[in-house]
Amino acid sequence: MNLIERISHAEGVVDFKAAPDEFKLHIYKLALKEVWTVLLKENLLDLPKEILRKFLDSLREIIGGFYELRTRPINNVLNSAKLYQ
Repeated sequence: MNLIERISHAEGVVDFKAAPDEFKLHIYKLALKEVWTVLLKENLLDLPKEILRKFLDSLREIIGGFYELRTRPINNVLNSAKLYQ
């Protein structure tokens, strides 16, 4: 289970891909905060390469998710200002 799925499950949603855009935005923000918090607390040179790869994969998924939410035609329903809060 990846970071996005884990946080989504912790927030009570099993199928992240079927979730509303507002929820996805919430989960991407939580995931980004978690990655940032862990990376600030740890010495990156001490982390195993596998953990660093997982963080990189998570960051790529978060960036892609933000991009998808920002560029979708349905984005008119989603308040774009919330992407930058």
